[in-house]
Amino acid sequence: MVAEGLIERHVGRGSFVTEPKAANNNVDSAASRCQLNELLEARLLFEPALAALVVERASDDDLSALEDKLHVLRAAKSWSEFKEAKYALHFAIVALSHNSFLEFVFSEIIAARRAVAWRRPGPAVPLSMVHDVAIAENAAIVAALRQRDDKLAAELIRANLLRVFLSLSGT
Repeated sequence: MVAEGLIERHVGRGSFVTEPKAANNNVDSAASRCQLNELLEARLLFEPALAALVVERASDDDLSALEDKLHVLRAAKSWSEFKEAKYALHFAIVALSHNSFLEFVFSEIIAARRAVAWRRPGPAVPLSMVHDVAIAENAAIVAALRQRDDKLAAELIRANLLRVFLSLSGT
């Protein structure tokens, strides 16, 4: 237990349960090494597969609550607000899988995405050029989930991420 960091021993005082450690900094080191295209590639493998779990496990009320996240996305006026609203929507979708490990993984993906974004000089295009398309794509994903069509939702998630991936690669 000492080797695992679960307890600490102090000569003359005894053994004590340790405080839970904060999340490790592996994401910081991974984010410092990864490129944006690598992060999007990982998301392409991860996120479409979540649609089946979400459709199976989310209640109708859970799925309806995604509309609030879309509203915040629509109302975003700056790139940073827009990005954070997208992260919140995507995280809400992951959370509807009711799998805490998947939530953890996705939170690490978002943390790495933020770290990668900080190394970039700025957005490649004005928000106005992508705002409506991104909202339409995300609204379609939410609609497919609300209709409990996991195959369509997975296809829409994949198409959205692939469009972003291709737009960044310049192809």
